[in-house]
Amino acid sequence: MDFFLGIKMLSIILKTIFIYIPAIYGYWVFIYSVFFNPVNENEFAIQKTEDEIKIVEIVR
Repeated sequence: MDFFLGIKMLSIILKTIFIYIPAIYGYWVFIYSVFFNPVNENEFAIQKTEDEIKIVEIVR
């Protein structure tokens, strides 16, 4: 039984390293690059309709 528990733990550790951490990192990089990037002079806004969410660019 300990063998299967070890495999389960290894699976959780590998998932965390290769899937969850890059996903969270990529998410924050995306948020920073879209909303807080000082190089980008245009602003973005999230436009939410009934069935979809779009990111639209506000051009001044």
